[in-house]
Amino acid sequence: MRLAAVAAALPSRRVSNADILEMVREHSAAVIEGDLDEAVKKVRFWLAYCGSENRR
Repeated sequence: MRLAAVAAALPSRRVSNADILEMVREHSAAVIEGDLDEAVKKVRFWLAYCGSENRR
């Protein structure tokens, strides 16, 4: 058996860390129990820890 071709696709939308933090604030404000600012701070840390500024 031989492979005839290999294909890959990337999503066209590019999302920055700032965009993700904004989405977390927007969608979590009504449902989070506790300090939203602290939660966003933790998400910011983990996004920075991953080392990527943008995601697809």
